[in-house]
Amino acid sequence: IVPVLINLLRDDDAGAVRAYAAQQLDRLADKRSTQALADSLSDTDERVRMFAAKGLAKIGNEKHVPALVKAVIDNLPDQNQDDFNSWYSSRPILKTIGQLSSKAPPEVVALLKPVSDGKEISEKWWRFYEAVVLCLGNIGDKSAYDELESAKESLTKEYQDYKTWYALRKALAAINP
Repeated sequence: IVPVLINLLRDDDAGAVRAYAAQQLDRLADKRSTQALADSLSDTDERVRMFAAKGLAKIGNEKHVPALVKAVIDNLPDQNQDDFNSWYSSRPILKTIGQLSSKAPPEVVALLKPVSDGKEISEKWWRFYEAVVLCLGNIGDKSAYDELESAKESLTKEYQDYKTWYALRKALAAINP
């Protein structure tokens, strides 16, 4: 079934078909699907990207981190629109980056800049930033420490989101106990 599902990932007409194929490949966690799942991180359908990331978390390795980072950066939701699906699909991708990466990708660290700058942020974006912080905390790379500390200091002054603040404290403790 794995080769059939890999072929379905290339369906040009239906995102639902590609999403179903990616979901099943995620469930099967067969190493033969690793490259197909990595390629699916650039799919236009957020469900395909989400299931591809989940599958890579189970069977991927660090060589897929650049494709995962690109999937997050290329599909960032517009802060001025209510684009829940794009925001939601980035969370499992960030989680996968946190599981597979041994070094904090600079592009992911840079995502915290609006938090560090103390900008007004909507609820959905706080959940996104929380996922970024959890990703960096899972990696545990000291190169992310300064940006995480800056974001924590900004949240302490401007108290905007408790969940993100708590995730920041845990991430900082993971990096520098």
